[in-house]
Amino acid sequence: MLDHFARAAVFRIVEIDGAEHWVVEDRQVQPAADSEGHNESGFDRVLAALADCQALVVGRIGPGAATHVMKTGIRLFQGSGAQEGVMRSLIRAGVFESGRSAGPGCGD
Repeated sequence: MLDHFARAAVFRIVEIDGAEHWVVEDRQVQPAADSEGHNESGFDRVLAALADCQALVVGRIGPGAATHVMKTGIRLFQGSGAQEGVMRSLIRAGVFESGRSAGPGCGD
């Protein structure tokens, strides 16, 4: 299942080539949120770890975090369900092709 962006401790790094995709690595991060909430420095820390990614696919993300992600130039997608199914659906919809968008490839 896809995690909430601020609570994710692992992001699955995925390479996409046309209709194919494969896992490159599972990247560990310190989550942007802790028991006291989250802040921009937490977002910055996670985004620094994902700086080589072109897109981010998450289960949920708040508006402040979403704005922070989009300022980096990383494309942002939300999905629900199993990671593999969400990735297949987004690839099939063509959202990772140049110039297309939808309503992450890196995913949590």
